[in-house]
Amino acid sequence: MKTFAQFHKSPLEEAKNLGQQYEIKIIKGLERIRKGGRGSSLSGRGSDSVVEFRDRRTGKTRQYSMGIKAEGAVSGQIQFRYRDGQWHYESKPEDRLGGYLADIFNKTVPGWMNAHYGAPRIKPDDRKGLIGYIRGVTKTKGELVVPFEYTPEQLAHILHISNNGDDLIQIQGKGTYALTRGVANSTGLPWLGDAVDGDDAEYFLTLRHRVKVHSSSKGVYSLTAELHLDTELLEPSHFDVAQYVNVK
Repeated sequence: MKTFAQFHKSPLEEAKNLGQQYEIKIIKGLERIRKGGRGSSLSGRGSDSVVEFRDRRTGKTRQYSMGIKAEGAVSGQIQFRYRDGQWHYESKPEDRLGGYLADIFNKTVPGWMNAHYGAPRIKPDDRKGLIGYIRGVTKTKGELVVPFEYTPEQLAHILHISNNGDDLIQIQGKGTYALTRGVANSTGLPWLGDAVDGDDAEYFLTLRHRVKVHSSSKGVYSLTAELHLDTELLEPSHFDVAQYVNVK
């Protein structure tokens, strides 16, 4: 069984750039197949990826939107704060993903944060002071990455929302998965909720806490918790879009 991690140098730092490279390769590969007229059932356009599958129930070809994730990828984020002696997550009213995540995380994760960060000695609503405090803790203790509790249904729903409602998700080295049971039934692809290793399923998604820089020149920062995917805990899919576009 895994435990939560505290570390100083994150292996996730380079994941963002690698993820962008992987995504671009997949998208360009899909576009080449579509434009080349090679009779493939795959197609891609713009910054979104679209794949076509024959519906097993109707026999008709349908298009499905697909998110693309490289190894070590993050998927979705939410803000965290300290108020009234307690660490918690918060979201804006219009933030569907943030609201859903906050509801889950505030029931399971604040204990980890309280143990790691303690009680900051700052004035209420001192955002700059809070960010400075987090940086100090991170420097001495390392970044905080924690697991949280969720069911397979919640897991798939979290990734469904965090990927802008995509039907599918393509994960480097593992293949293509359906993010809803309905799409799994129509495409024949494995449902993500069934593909995660049962022994360590709660560690497939973990929360990485960090200070995110929005504009260093203007001093704009935020306290962000990002969802990290541990793809080592994922059973390989029997279908992999990357194989059809010769991307490794």
